[in-house]
Amino acid sequence: MTTLAEFIEASKETQAAIAAKLRISKAYMSDLVNDNRRPGLELAVRIERLTGGKVPASSWISEELHEEPAAGVGEGERAA
Repeated sequence: MTTLAEFIEASKETQAAIAAKLRISKAYMSDLVNDNRRPGLELAVRIERLTGGKVPASSWISEELHEEPAAGVGEGERAA
């Protein structure tokens, strides 16, 4: 999986050029590249399409969502 920053560097395009293609501001692009913000679902999908899937929409999902459930909470169980 490639990060947005890695994709931009490899593409030899500027952040501003890619921001224009995504229809976002240069400031917002900078925040995305520097991990200061995360895109909404619609923008994440546009990024995935623009990058040909190299930066998948799923790459923006918070790490907490990828962690295992708390001990004692199995399938079909709910935390108290």
